Amino acid sequence: MLKTFPYLIFIIVFICSCTSKKTEFVNADSISKLQEKATAAVGDSSYHYLKNAEKLLLKNSFSQRDSLLTENYFALGEYFQSAAQSDSSVYYNFKGIQSIDSITNNKEINHFYNTYYQLSSLLRYGDCLQVAEEFENRVSEDDYELVSIANFFRQNIALNEYNYALALEHNNKIISLLERLNDRQIIAPSLISRAEIFYYQNEKQKAYAILDTLISYESELDYDSKRQLYGDYAVYTFYDNQFDKSLLFNQKTLDNIRISKIKTEEKNISTAIAYSNIAEIYIETGSYNLAQKYIDSVYGIGFDKVRVTTQRNILKYQLLLESLTKTNERKVNKLLDSIFSYQDKSYTKKYNQELLALNIETEKKEEILAQQQAAEIKSIKLESRLIVVIIASLLIFIVGVLYYFLRKYRQEKKALYLQQRLLRTQMSPHFIFNTLSSIHNVMSTNTERAATYLIKFSKLLRLVLENSLENYVPLEDEIDSIEQFLELQLLRFPEKFDYTISLKKLNQDIGYSIPPMLLQPFIENSILHGFKGVKYLGKINISISEKNKYLQCVIEDNGVGLQNKESAIHKSVSVGLISDFIEKTTRSKVSIVSKKEENPLISGVRISFLIPFKTNT
Repeated sequence: MLKTFPYLIFIIVFICSCTSKKTEFVNADSISKLQEKATAAVGDSSYHYLKNAEKLLLKNSFSQRDSLLTENYFALGEYFQSAAQSDSSVYYNFKGIQSIDSITNNKEINHFYNTYYQLSSLLRYGDCLQVAEEFENRVSEDDYELVSIANFFRQNIALNEYNYALALEHNNKIISLLERLNDRQIIAPSLISRAEIFYYQNEKQKAYAILDTLISYESELDYDSKRQLYGDYAVYTFYDNQFDKSLLFNQKTLDNIRISKIKTEEKNISTAIAYSNIAEIYIETGSYNLAQKYIDSVYGIGFDKVRVTTQRNILKYQLLLESLTKTNERKVNKLLDSIFSYQDKSYTKKYNQELLALNIETEKKEEILAQQQAAEIKSIKLESRLIVVIIASLLIFIVGVLYYFLRKYRQEKKALYLQQRLLRTQMSPHFIFNTLSSIHNVMSTNTERAATYLIKFSKLLRLVLENSLENYVPLEDEIDSIEQFLELQLLRFPEKFDYTISLKKLNQDIGYSIPPMLLQPFIENSILHGFKGVKYLGKINISISEKNKYLQCVIEDNGVGLQNKESAIHKSVSVGLISDFIEKTTRSKVSIVSKKEENPLISGVRISFLIPFKTNT
């Protein structure tokens, strides 16, 4: 028996080897057929074939697996891009570039470009940096073309961060490398970028000189380069109040967009930017009907097919246009509803979104873990009962690890949803409607006063829109928004209350930043419920001081106080969400105390809580 045992082992290994080769052939053939069907299919059928191919690729290991998996990722990215699902598209494109071992052809370079520009259009600059690093890891210092592309990515990242000195440094490296090729077409985009850097460094003459030089030999440039050239020229002349010239350059930009051979998705983005710029010019020059025409043209392209910055600008221009043309209140309210709907979508998208590199790295770990489990299960079938016991122990450990990561993931997801719901309570639509109604009522008696409060309301709305996607905002901006909010409440309830805001023992050399709109719901409760039915002048005192590693906020009023434990302040959904947020971030609870408990002769409520902060030092 002992003599025949080695032969048995040899036979088993041989059979397994043959089976493995057969499986490899079948899987590679099946995957190729699925990808061919996906190319020929339309719509959801294409996605179905590609996902089936991905499952086969992830479950099996063979010689062609990596190259097939890479192409499958990019095919999925292209499918989602054509379906205007940008987040899913960049997700698969990023996985695709991560699976490239080395850059050997223009197709792979274009994959990096496409992924970078997609992320840049979504304002996801942290992920843009990840793309740049992935590219640099695959570049040899001797390859001048690839080194220039790596510097191009770094240059654009520096521009997005307003670090013009660093952007110019990378731009100089690019031009130094490309000048060796003696090709004006190749070097033109880098010269356009240099003009942009000079302009924003306030060296406008240098910027215009570069652009004028490029225009002098525009016949040698392709349509895409001319699109960028005229587009930038249009922006700069607008900033310099040369509106006629800016309008002319925007029209030339549109002409070159129509002729260029860029993808439909990129054409939509570029066309929408030009339309938005033209609308702004017509607003500045008082041609409101023409401005509305170009705003409508952006909507005609499809709001979900343009950049986030363009969406914000169009909403801002539309609101400005409605204000300037003095349309009726119902139309203004309808526009405000669309703005807040846009905000809600932005909140949901932001707080459910992780960095691509982190997300994909987690998937890689899970994939490796799954492969290890498969290998362990196969080895169990060939080993003794002792090995079975050991493997079982390992599986228990793995299940424990998976449970830990699953629980951690759910907690993080819950926290993200909590932040999202918190931010959605920042400004009540009911408050907006009441404020507009109050302004409308004042118009009939005192137009000057109504105009003053309309300006205050516009300022508050602007602050909310600007801070809506920020986790932290400067303390001064938050105080400003609170003051605007209180002034608007005084419009609704004249001579009902007065207020004070004091900052105690704060270091003047430190720039404090705090999460936005934490105080407003508590203040609103004091006004709506605390002063309800009182015959005397209400007072609200707000004080902010530094305490340990946090800021302590105390809000006091002299209202009716807490009538019972089920008071409106306890029932408020927004107060409850903010209390949960504060408890999670500071590990301390919100204190809500009735002053009558301390002194029966004193009415009112005292609310105190800690606020996390960041500094600019």
